[in-house]
Amino acid sequence: MIKLSSRNISGVTKNQKIVAKGLFFNDKSKKEILLLKNKHGYWDLPGGHLEFGETPQECLLREIKEEIGLRAEVLKLLAIQTVVLEDHVKLESSHCISLIFECKISPSVLNNFSFHDDEIEGCKWFAVDLILKDRKMKILNFTKDLLINDKKIIAKKYFMKTGEINSYKEIKYK
Repeated sequence: MIKLSSRNISGVTKNQKIVAKGLFFNDKSKKEILLLKNKHGYWDLPGGHLEFGETPQECLLREIKEEIGLRAEVLKLLAIQTVVLEDHVKLESSHCISLIFECKISPSVLNNFSFHDDEIEGCKWFAVDLILKDRKMKILNFTKDLLINDKKIIAKKYFMKTGEINSYKEIKYK
């Protein structure tokens, strides 16, 4: 994992990391995507942190193999997201840059998942319409944004505070 850490004058630890995530569609109509459920109960795209010397594509392929036991193919970059999370309890700020790629897996292994990561509790195909309409589903808003804007690369910055994980201030670039 590439992670930079420093402490500023106010005593707040600042962390920076780069993440690669994969957006998998179940069919050409792009009506279903693959989501993983983490140990905190949130559904998210497969992926993880870059290790030193790794390309984002290498990271993503490694993480997918580790998380769900499948080999994948990385197709193209879909989005770049910047998330800043401030935790006033732990006196930490995290700055995460996520590179989201469209990926595919062989149709013959679409549901042959095997979990190799203690962080992952489940894996399921979801209808995109359901994700966008379901207000009770525990999924982060910037992941939903990705589904709304899947036809173009989006570069957005999100700012979140601990305890307000479902809300965010979005900063759009002109």
